[in-house]
Amino acid sequence: MAVYVIGSVTVHDPSFLGEYGPAVDAMVQANGGKYIARDLEPNHLEGSGAVPTVIVVLEFPTAEQARAWYDSSEYQPYIKMRQAGSSGDLFMVAGL
Repeated sequence: MAVYVIGSVTVHDPSFLGEYGPAVDAMVQANGGKYIARDLEPNHLEGSGAVPTVIVVLEFPTAEQARAWYDSSEYQPYIKMRQAGSSGDLFMVAGL
């Protein structure tokens, strides 16, 4: 069953994005995943929460592949890079 990793992120220092984006895209693909959506101007339709500067949706064929990507030693420095330049939340949710 497909799973989706959804990121809701507010970027404070965009200097990491030039390196982060291409490297992480390659890591996602290497683990069977793909980007479904990446929006730098999300439309806030409802609610009172803060609007992030970026929303990303990744699709992986299985939860194991998503965890393999996220937990990989290759990705760990990029997590730190993202967290240093932004704040936000990542969720893994099961598809239907």
